[in-house]
Amino acid sequence: MESTRQLAIFFGFKSDQITPFDFIKLTRKGITASLLKKLINRVHINQEDFANYSGIKNRTLSRRFEETGEKLSPEETEKAIRLARIFFESVDVFGDEEKASTWLKRSNRALNDEVPLSLLDSDIGAEQVMDVLGRIREGVYS
Repeated sequence: MESTRQLAIFFGFKSDQITPFDFIKLTRKGITASLLKKLINRVHINQEDFANYSGIKNRTLSRRFEETGEKLSPEETEKAIRLARIFFESVDVFGDEEKASTWLKRSNRALNDEVPLSLLDSDIGAEQVMDVLGRIREGVYS
């Protein structure tokens, strides 16, 4: 899938032949706050939105962004990876970053009228968003 390749490129993997274990290692190691900031900008949300969607306190994010080269904790990194996976999957489905970002920020009937990004604070919510994206990709009514 194109989304896997884009995810690999974004996180700096040398090959698109990545496995879930590569992301486990990355989560344990932590990504830099500057990479998270790049992701937030690419999704077209702001720091406060990401804090609300991820459940990470805004003040914690501010401290991370203030320190050059600051690494996120494994929990924070996992939430960033979750956002990236959903974002790149939606780009793959909609064919355009702007359309994907717009879809992620609007309430969706198939998601119980929730905003897709608002469900990313849990694995179950992220699974539901991925499920709807899969149905859209396959042309199944959502």
